Amino acid sequence: MPIHSLKYFFVTLWLAIIFTAAGCGKGASNNEPQYTAIYSSNDCLMDIPEDTTVECGTLTVPETRSKANNGRQVELAVAIVKANDGSSIADPIIYLHGGPGGTALEQISAYVRIFAEDLKSRDLILLDQRGNGYSTPSLQCPEIAEHQLKIYQEAMSNNALAQSATDVMFECRDRLSAEEIDLGSYNITENISDINDLRIALQIEQWNLYGVSYGTLLLQALMAKYPEGIRSVILDSVVHPLDTYPSPRSVGAFHKKLSAIFDLCESQSFCQSNYPELGLRFWNEIDRLNNKPESVRFVSEEFSIDSDILFTGFDLLGHAQYRFEHPKSKRYFPFFMDEVIGGDYAQPLEVMKGRLAPDGFSIGTLFSTLCAQVIFDRSAVATVSALPIHPALIVRELSAYESLDRICERWHTGNTTRVHITNQLIDIPVLVLAGEFDIRTPSADAQEVSGMLD
Repeated sequence: MPIHSLKYFFVTLWLAIIFTAAGCGKGASNNEPQYTAIYSSNDCLMDIPEDTTVECGTLTVPETRSKANNGRQVELAVAIVKANDGSSIADPIIYLHGGPGGTALEQISAYVRIFAEDLKSRDLILLDQRGNGYSTPSLQCPEIAEHQLKIYQEAMSNNALAQSATDVMFECRDRLSAEEIDLGSYNITENISDINDLRIALQIEQWNLYGVSYGTLLLQALMAKYPEGIRSVILDSVVHPLDTYPSPRSVGAFHKKLSAIFDLCESQSFCQSNYPELGLRFWNEIDRLNNKPESVRFVSEEFSIDSDILFTGFDLLGHAQYRFEHPKSKRYFPFFMDEVIGGDYAQPLEVMKGRLAPDGFSIGTLFSTLCAQVIFDRSAVATVSALPIHPALIVRELSAYESLDRICERWHTGNTTRVHITNQLIDIPVLVLAGEFDIRTPSADAQEVSGMLD
């Protein structure tokens, strides 16, 4: 793995999950210990936007519902943004963040803006899923952020980087295990039970659910297992529940979207004249940088970094993916790519600097979920290898697959409960949203999941 490709490593990992039934609830199943989910109010820990009324609280549930009698609990951070008119409609909205490993409460200002129209008459509920954000215990891995700095500060060699990156992930796992955290309980099965318990604890008869990315996977499982109380659902940037890893669908989508935006540039006179043959030059630059990486100076006074790093074709792919995933920069995609192709690395270096600061993402939750649920399909390796796409995309996907496979051999807890999402008839209105240039959750997946829900 190139010297600083680690920062893109987690971005290239994606899951393909099949679920199996699990028990839960205010009473759980007949074969599981009984428990009661408890909701209590508390002070908000995050900054509250001006002119916004927010009530914060904690939902306390067993860490492992099948072992509810062992006394281990998780406390889930909740924020209820009150409707502007002070007399909200009875059915609120709950937003489920992506990941696994993301957070909602820390981004409350953004969600107040996004749901501004809804907040005129409805409450908005934000939940930091177990292991994430302000919920406890936290499965964040500060060891990885510290290692990220070390990569740049010491300009580690490729071999040393690959070994040490894996080692530091296991340092985090071992620390979490030493804290007696049951990593096998941070999964979709427990997550959807948490969500159902929250509705019951808040005495909400009906609510509307909005999920993004990994949140859509939770909602697909939730609709199948706990349809009661769900008034409506929005699936935004859909994760397919029956995919495998490595994912021919995902890597193929990235190539397709890149080709589409290059073709779009060629079809518009302004873009074509300013960035001629952008697609051809982009792929040629990928090959050139992979054959002979550029040595560039990386300086950050804030983090005491001043070292030479290698910029490879895989790093250019990573930067292209970053630009695709940020709507404000996507419209300037040809400009950003043309700059790097011309030898100006200022923009990708700035992006790297921005990634050095801890962002609150819970790597422990990511791997606990993936390694318990991901379906590794070695037969898909041949399928990916045979795709009619640029070889760098294939190498990138298979490298991420091998890395995840190697990590999960040690991270995996042995708990492989999965939930089957069936085509059962559910009388719930569902709106499925997909972005034309979405490379993480391809629009084809949204179309297929939409068909499954018909």
